[in-house]
Amino acid sequence: MKNQLLIFLLFFVFSSCGYKNQKKDEKSELSNNISKETYYDKEVRETFKKIREALNVNDTITYNECAAFLELHHFKEDLFFYALQMANKNNYPEAYFHVYTSIAYSTPKDAKEALALMSKKTRNMAIYHLLKSFEMGYDRAKYLIEDILGKEGLFISSDVYFKEWMKQYSQ
Repeated sequence: MKNQLLIFLLFFVFSSCGYKNQKKDEKSELSNNISKETYYDKEVRETFKKIREALNVNDTITYNECAAFLELHHFKEDLFFYALQMANKNNYPEAYFHVYTSIAYSTPKDAKEALALMSKKTRNMAIYHLLKSFEMGYDRAKYLIEDILGKEGLFISSDVYFKEWMKQYSQ
């Protein structure tokens, strides 16, 4: 009987030590996750703060850094909002391009197919921003224009799509 009691006590002691270590590991893992989330949240908040400041002073370098972060971390709707402001307020070619990509890549389909499925008004708005970006000298827009509109698209003025886009509002 003493042997059984001794075995039981030894089993209890060793199993409880393992339990404490497991709890300690879980606590440590939880605190690491919380600190990672807090760091990420802080980084996101800082990015939004920086991009707002960049819009106010037309800081294209900071805008581009923030835009890359927002794209990478799946904040496409937020990027659309800031890109539209940067394009309209500061007339920045890359921001016009970001407006286009935010619209054209808002679905899992490729851009050409997505644009074909969009309403005429939305499609015209997207292509206007793409052409405007190209007209202002942003080279990446050229390849997308050729893909969507063909080589002749490089000779179409963004004003054509702007007028079509605005015409939709009067109907």
